[in-house]
Amino acid sequence: MTLRSLRCLFFALILCNFANVEAQTSKSQIVPFQKVGDSVQFAQPQGSESFLLQSRANSRAAWKTLSTTPANAATPIVSLSIPVQARNLGLRVVALVKPLSGERRPLSFSVASNKKSLTFKTIRQARLYSVEYYQPSKKVWSRVSTVAGSEQSGRVVRVNLPANLAGSRGWSFRVAAVIGDAPPSADLSSSVPTALRTGVHKFSARTEKTPASPAPVLSAASKSQEDTGYSSDVAVEEADVWKVRGRKIYIFNQLRGLQVVDTANPKQPEIVGSWSQAAVGEDLYLLGPSQGDASGALLLTQVPWQSDQPAGTRLIRLGLNQDTPTYETSIDLPGSLQESRLIGDRLHLITTSWQDEQGNWSPNTFVITLDISQNGLLVEESRKTVPYYASVVGSTDHYLWLAGSGVSDWSRHDLTAYPIQNDGSLGDPQVANLGGVVQDKFKVGEVSNGLAAVVQSWKAPDGSWQNQVVLESYAFGGNGEMSRLAQLDIIQSEWLYATRFDGNRLYAVTFRQVDPLWLIDLSDPENPAITGHLEVPGWSTFIEPIGDLLVAVGRESGQVSISLFDVSNRSAPQLASRINLGDSGYSWSEAEWNEKAVKILPESGLILVPLTEWKDGAWSNSVRILGLNRTDKTVSSLGTIRHSFSPRRSTLLKGDEVASISNRELVLVDISDRTAPALQSVVTLAFGVNRLAISSGYLYQFENANAWAGGSSTAVMRVAPANDPDAVVAEIPMSAGTVSAAEDFGK
Repeated sequence: MTLRSLRCLFFALILCNFANVEAQTSKSQIVPFQKVGDSVQFAQPQGSESFLLQSRANSRAAWKTLSTTPANAATPIVSLSIPVQARNLGLRVVALVKPLSGERRPLSFSVASNKKSLTFKTIRQARLYSVEYYQPSKKVWSRVSTVAGSEQSGRVVRVNLPANLAGSRGWSFRVAAVIGDAPPSADLSSSVPTALRTGVHKFSARTEKTPASPAPVLSAASKSQEDTGYSSDVAVEEADVWKVRGRKIYIFNQLRGLQVVDTANPKQPEIVGSWSQAAVGEDLYLLGPSQGDASGALLLTQVPWQSDQPAGTRLIRLGLNQDTPTYETSIDLPGSLQESRLIGDRLHLITTSWQDEQGNWSPNTFVITLDISQNGLLVEESRKTVPYYASVVGSTDHYLWLAGSGVSDWSRHDLTAYPIQNDGSLGDPQVANLGGVVQDKFKVGEVSNGLAAVVQSWKAPDGSWQNQVVLESYAFGGNGEMSRLAQLDIIQSEWLYATRFDGNRLYAVTFRQVDPLWLIDLSDPENPAITGHLEVPGWSTFIEPIGDLLVAVGRESGQVSISLFDVSNRSAPQLASRINLGDSGYSWSEAEWNEKAVKILPESGLILVPLTEWKDGAWSNSVRILGLNRTDKTVSSLGTIRHSFSPRRSTLLKGDEVASISNRELVLVDISDRTAPALQSVVTLAFGVNRLAISSGYLYQFENANAWAGGSSTAVMRVAPANDPDAVVAEIPMSAGTVSAAEDFGK
């Protein structure tokens, strides 16, 4: 062999080896870290092979590798020493992560004798399970259900089969365990089964080649009948940032995660359980009986952002054993979360995306139903696709509805309403083409054999462009389309604010310079009629009917207002009482846009309103205690519960004990004297950290002063065990306002 050929061979070998390394090595990943003394500490990403510690002198210089350290799976927290010459340079940590590998493993299963469900057993390492069906005539596999993986092996899982599949001839089913990062549906022509795409709109699946003659696993032969009756007995629940069960308070805190607080001793409440999941969401449901401690929790979160992936929603199921949260399972679903409802044992998620599940760019809404009845499991029962972007979601006693528009006309919405069935699942939808835009979840209500919507429109009857407020009533049709019964023009050249349906009554507030309150009779949906109206200053954003009284949250002259309207005379409503909140010229409250923030307790004669105001050059935060006297028809200002940060929620726990929370603290007060609440205790739920030092197994966490935003006027040092940063054992105010550096210099 000549020297020339040797050189060529050596060069070729180098190229081949390099290509092989590239094929097996993941893309690099920048890792967040904290500098502790002369080292950096960080949590290693899953699948890490090695870590590069790099430095550079300035932002224009190239990064230089200081050290390469192999990963050790047994050490989740990694510490790397910083060389002396790099301690004053810019640093970063780069992880080289091995690509995950996976497979789809077929599982055996059995079908119930009534052909309505199938069961299979879980296996270890499965990320999720895909239940699929096959139609020989179309040679297409499509998904029936997705089941979140469970850490328990041998667990029996039941999946309900859609009626149109369970009873049809020629359908075949299979169950696959998805392990690692294998695709959930490797050879499916569409990840959403055509049979589950209901409604008046038609959808076409992608055409792809599938195996010509897949071996059928099971064929269902008999047709089953499902109960499609509606029921008002199934409770419809909304998610919230907190839930209260007796003396236990469960908080899904944006700054920390799930926190369980026991207030049995109001002077010494205790955080008895926590599960870290910060900055991903605050929608919480509790599982188990409505009375007593919760047995589990559902957290609705966002999937961490990835540049090459569309937005997603992650549902996490936790167990609560003696108040200690434990992870059970989770499932990732397409689209960004818009809203959710828990109805019996069914959780309905409404998500939106600008891509369909085949990756095509178009506005889509997914209505996803999960069965949560089986302990520790999440079973996706159906996924319906609506071909528009749903900007508003709401529910009545009998319907879950969504409204939105496509890309062709943003000035009007389509309304899609799903009937709630006896078991909490959703029936086939009814669709209406509205003449305007639905602004919030209180703008749609039930009328006899149909729905009514209050819309904001921008086109007057004469064709000119001007805003107007219109009531439209619709009747359900047998073909899935609602027909318009009537249109009532309420007012022109005004903006629509608060509305509320209450039986055969509709209350609506519009605004331009004054606040007209409109009373509308819906007893005849074909002839709705305005029975009376009242003009008062300001406007209302939320209305709560209490018999012939309306409690309204709104705004007047730059301040939050609480109004009490007397609507006993439908032709002559009256403003019975109003109080503006705040000791200064400007105030605001989360209750102005989120009705869950205000607590109206008619039987206790109380209204609790969170309030933030600009006072004496700083923000002041509190919960205002108002008296509600239904006999005298008055609201009055009683006492104040002070908070360091903007309060979010408040309620009456037991007797005269009130609990209120912000993202950073829980405050308990005794309101035996409602004009002078007595502070019982304050529990710190979260705090900021601007500087950090570690010494002798303890964390020294320094938070700078933030009096302008309602925090401390000086810096604060908090000491906690290194393995539990939130378990503060000492809290010490500092003399300075800012801590610029913190380091352990030994004794």
